[in-house]
Amino acid sequence: MRTTDVVIIGGRGNGTAVQAAIEAAAHAGQSVSVLGFLNDGGADSLDGSPVLDRLSPESVGRFLHRPSTNFTWALTSSSLREDSKKRFEYLKIPKERLQTIVDPSAFVSRTAKLGSGVVVHAFSYIAPGASIGDNSVIWPQTFIGTNAVLGEFSYVAANASVGASATLAEGAYLGMNAVARERTHLGYWSVAGMGAVVIKPVEDFQTVVGNPARPI
Repeated sequence: MRTTDVVIIGGRGNGTAVQAAIEAAAHAGQSVSVLGFLNDGGADSLDGSPVLDRLSPESVGRFLHRPSTNFTWALTSSSLREDSKKRFEYLKIPKERLQTIVDPSAFVSRTAKLGSGVVVHAFSYIAPGASIGDNSVIWPQTFIGTNAVLGEFSYVAANASVGASATLAEGAYLGMNAVARERTHLGYWSVAGMGAVVIKPVEDFQTVVGNPARPI
């Protein structure tokens, strides 16, 4: 089987975490490898992998001409929010060229659906019937419950839990150790802060914190 080279769009932090997940997948026998990073930070390399170029439509286009090369989007954070999607769309990366990465220690049910460019980090659990949208990030030791639905660009931080049949709209962010109760909804580009316990719907673009979670 041909090995897929992956260009990581991002840098130290989210990007190098994706790098580690790809390296773990390759070590477990998956046919993927890290080609390098597209990053504007000025470094020549990140954790042993080269920075191939600055991020631009031209640099992306150069690697799109390589049929065995895909991309993973790692410019994700609660501070970027909608800007992350805008920057991604500006680059015009075809959906079929987004690489989904699953750390070999994670469990993904055979009936769960992972979109293009999803990254599932170590020791996470994706339950039967769950659906995760394109370019979403599932950080280590998270739980995604049965029939939960996560929209594109969703972000579930380490040790967070999404209950059964809960929904996260596009860009929703669930912070570290946060919990979204079953059948709860987080709106577009909303944020549930660290340790938040979400028991009621969160409105679009709203930020909630605390137990129970309340708007700030």
